[in-house]
Amino acid sequence: MARTIVANTYNTGGAAEDIDLQSNGSSKLLYDQSDDQWELSAPLDAGGNAMTMPRNQNLTIVIANGATSSIVVTADLLTLFNSSNLGIIKDFSAGYTILEANDSGGTNGLLGLDTGAWSADAYYYVYAVSDGTNLSAMCSLQSKFSDITLTGNFATYTYGKLIGAVQFKSGTSFYESYQRDNVFHQEVKGDLLNGSIATALTAIDTTLYVSKLAVSVDWFIKANDNGADTTVSLQLSPTNDASFPVIKLGHNGAGGWEEFGTVSVPMWISGATGIYSSSSNTNDALQAYKVVEYFNVM
Repeated sequence: MARTIVANTYNTGGAAEDIDLQSNGSSKLLYDQSDDQWELSAPLDAGGNAMTMPRNQNLTIVIANGATSSIVVTADLLTLFNSSNLGIIKDFSAGYTILEANDSGGTNGLLGLDTGAWSADAYYYVYAVSDGTNLSAMCSLQSKFSDITLTGNFATYTYGKLIGAVQFKSGTSFYESYQRDNVFHQEVKGDLLNGSIATALTAIDTTLYVSKLAVSVDWFIKANDNGADTTVSLQLSPTNDASFPVIKLGHNGAGGWEEFGTVSVPMWISGATGIYSSSSNTNDALQAYKVVEYFNVM
């Protein structure tokens, strides 16, 4: 059972005193006399071996197989924190299903949207939450747990962890997606850009294609020279910095679409494009399809 910690008390013999923080004893608070402070030990696995912390272990967030009105969240273990940075380690392997119906048209809160209604093409952020005993999951437009107003049926759910993102499509449907730990794959959402390209390097707007959690995105690139012997250029940089190299995508003038493969684009600034394009012929067109996003979740 959990024990109350009394300030400035410890084993008088100088040895570390174990204090269980959970009833299963998987995590311990130890007094380290060498630096005069309490320290939270790593959780233990079934074999009694220390595990790194904090961590997501076998996290999946799935919208698939036609069930596009629900988001299924599972994880072997998740570490959740409250506003005082106190952590708890919980088993989410039973799975929790967030429903599109649980919004302003139904019941906001747990297993739904924290407030308001879903908006077309908006990204929503997925949270695992707990009141210390009970577990659940929910979505929010907020990408920080501390910015969510705890109210209604989740007023006491003070422990939370941002674990991923999903994108709402329209009506009652989300875009199908699959997230495993920090790797996110989503159904094709049309072309990122399909039209005339400016002759000067111009930012490509990725707002409706990339979530705030992305630290890197892989794009599949195609270009169309419309029958002219021209060159399409791509620059991958935070702010169209001239010191960054420009990738030249050459054409043979035969016209039609040409595939250039996949490029990996770091998202140096949260929400920034990272991609700039130009062409020597303004009739050229460019298509970029998102292959995978890599999230900043642990």
